[in-house]
Amino acid sequence: MSGGHGFGTDSLPLAMGAVSFCVVMVAAFASSEASILAANKIRIQQLAEKGDKRAKAFCELRENEDKMFATILAVENMFIIFGSSFGVSSAENILGPNAIIPLGFATIGALALVPFLLEFVIVLFGEITPKTYAARHATRMALLVSRPLNLIVNLLYPLIKYTFVIPSRLLIRGLDRIFGSKEYSPSITEEELRMIIDRSSQEGVLDSEERDLIHKVFEFGDTVASEVMTNRTRIVAFEGESKVWDALPKMIEEGYSQYPVYGDSIDDIRGMIYLKDLFRAQVNGQYREGDTLEKYMRPTVFVPETKNVVQLLEMMQKNRTRAIIVADEFGGTEGLVTLDDLVTEIVGEFDDDQVPVEDFIQPLGNDSFQIQGATPLSEVNETLDLDLPEGQYQTIAGFVLAQLGHIPDQGASVKYQEIEIEVTQVMGPKILCLELRKLNGSLESREGSGLPEPA
Repeated sequence: MSGGHGFGTDSLPLAMGAVSFCVVMVAAFASSEASILAANKIRIQQLAEKGDKRAKAFCELRENEDKMFATILAVENMFIIFGSSFGVSSAENILGPNAIIPLGFATIGALALVPFLLEFVIVLFGEITPKTYAARHATRMALLVSRPLNLIVNLLYPLIKYTFVIPSRLLIRGLDRIFGSKEYSPSITEEELRMIIDRSSQEGVLDSEERDLIHKVFEFGDTVASEVMTNRTRIVAFEGESKVWDALPKMIEEGYSQYPVYGDSIDDIRGMIYLKDLFRAQVNGQYREGDTLEKYMRPTVFVPETKNVVQLLEMMQKNRTRAIIVADEFGGTEGLVTLDDLVTEIVGEFDDDQVPVEDFIQPLGNDSFQIQGATPLSEVNETLDLDLPEGQYQTIAGFVLAQLGHIPDQGASVKYQEIEIEVTQVMGPKILCLELRKLNGSLESREGSGLPEPA
């Protein structure tokens, strides 16, 4: 070995080994940080709940991110400084004894060249490459490094805390006093969340339907009652003095579960009537002939049209109601908001495709037809050349309810002129299917109705 400054040309392997070790350690800490930040927290938390020690270490690191970041930053920079210093010092000693020019000029050349080479090596092999690889395999890498990294953090942080963290906080406090401070909020903003969602959709993490649904949830929080309500002109309401069995066919016909009940006018809403309350009264024997809707109505809730829909949901939950009346500035009725309206605001309108008439009415032979309860009465009259009277009801099921005056069981029948209609299928209070028969003579559908021939 040559004398002089401690390292000669035969010290090159040792110098390269020392610098390489420092670069490897920088890469290890950089990739650990990247993988822990990019890992799937939900998946790892599930593993932790099952007792996975690696996952538990990961959760501890994420819960104490300040400790982790401070430790990684201190140790990583320590190896960068050691590697750079050792590389420059080694280059000086290696180049000096063999240089033709004086040692002082060799030192200047080493100091000028070596930092650029070290910067290239550290950035490429110690930062960019390991961080990119770790981010692409984040969850697997995070589970691999969490336990050793957690051990290092717990061992070194007490020293780092008093060496770097506390002095840093004191400096920040002093700067705040000099320049003034603003309250720091680590919370992510709504706009940032929207950007993350859009980026996730572009990268294939979320599909377009999931993205749109999340955006609608954000928009939902900015919506007010007037934007989702059913306008007063479209509200189906009943007078409080109406007889229950006079109003019931129309209620079932409309298909809603609750209706407003008014006094003198629609601007005088007295309460809400729920179909289930009427059915329960009938089953329990509490109903008496001649009872009016007022007897069974519940109190209702009134809100201004500027009420936020999130608050509406909370009010519905608190008051155990599915419908709320929207009042105008004069106390009149502006509209009605139901739970269905709020759900529709998030998930969108439901697609109620029109069913072809041939799916509503099926010939059975022998002057008989099977008819769906929801078939419009006008379609039945037109298709079968009948003249069944239309009233407050609009469907064949509503006609049967009006004729019977009560909710029928399966097998119940009603006769009208030369026609008999039998209820063949029910579901609760709803008539699903009926069979219509001609008592005398033949019953034929109009030519061109499109009905299939009976099998």
